[in-house]
Amino acid sequence: MSNFGIRIGDPIGLGLRLWDRAEDKFVRARLYDADESELALSPVALSHIEGGLYTNDSIPMPNTARVIVNYDVFNDAGFTVQSRKHLPATEMFQIDLTSQGVEQLLSEFVMADLIACVREDEVLCAKIVDTVEETQILSITESARTIVVDAINGTGVAQPALKVWAWKQAAIGDATGEAILADANDFDLSDFAGVNITAVDPDQEMQLVKIGKVKDILDSLGCLAGDLIYLGETAGSVTKTAPDPLTGNIVILGRAEPNEPTDVGEANALFLNPDLQG
Repeated sequence: MSNFGIRIGDPIGLGLRLWDRAEDKFVRARLYDADESELALSPVALSHIEGGLYTNDSIPMPNTARVIVNYDVFNDAGFTVQSRKHLPATEMFQIDLTSQGVEQLLSEFVMADLIACVREDEVLCAKIVDTVEETQILSITESARTIVVDAINGTGVAQPALKVWAWKQAAIGDATGEAILADANDFDLSDFAGVNITAVDPDQEMQLVKIGKVKDILDSLGCLAGDLIYLGETAGSVTKTAPDPLTGNIVILGRAEPNEPTDVGEANALFLNPDLQG
């Protein structure tokens, strides 16, 4: 099956419904670009929604003409035993070249200190923007790289930057915006709140990156681009070593990436895309 009209940066709507509507299977997708190279965030597990429908929309469309998706169905959460009743499936997502070309043209105008728009009659017009407006435009572009939420430090003590947080479960009627340090030994994806980007005092508001790129979080780990990063067994910590499955959950926070495209050697940024493996 093919899907046309997706744009770069849009979520790739992965989905597979099993013919017998089985709800006890485990579906995994591998994604490949137009050059048949596997994407950095691939493979990804799909979650069961209802009636044998498994979905995932956490991966954005990369800068490629198309993405090929191969779905495999397994009997176990470790993705080791494939289901004989369910054949692999394939799907293709292709970008909207017309829309994408217009967006690329607009981005080039912005970089040239211009603001551009396309009117309904397809006439392209532009005007000079001042420094303040330019800064706001660039700020909006940078913010679009991550999903950020606000929360309150509910640990009772000051916390340094770059800790992993979970929502603090409160009784009905109590405050619901508090977060505590996430713990691999007691973790649920629904509780994941994000990573704080600055130090925070107790009971003070903080900003958490929930999905997207967090720079300089992996400075001490010696990571290379593409390394898997896990939630550590010490509350709030990150590690590139998977915890012991007998003592805690295996939570993949994401993968290591370079801070900047020109970086060499270690990859110190983390692209957050949490996945609970078991």
